[in-house]
Amino acid sequence: MEEIDNEEKYKLTLFMLIRNNRILPAGKMLKKTDCEINKMTYLTMQELFKMIDFKRAKEMYKEGEKSEWRNRYYRTTKKS
Repeated sequence: MEEIDNEEKYKLTLFMLIRNNRILPAGKMLKKTDCEINKMTYLTMQELFKMIDFKRAKEMYKEGEKSEWRNRYYRTTKKS
């Protein structure tokens, strides 16, 4: 299997979050196929890209990245 870079991992993570939390439950209720669910997930992801203010999202991400909670969490879970 080919190596997956971080950019691809982020994209796939977003895809799976949308699929498993939004599209899949509704798709199963409507008796949609996996192929139809995957296509709708992809289309939903593309629509989200149009709606997001990426400059603001980056600022929010950086705030989360330097948060005290994050630092405290990683200190307690880090193994020596």
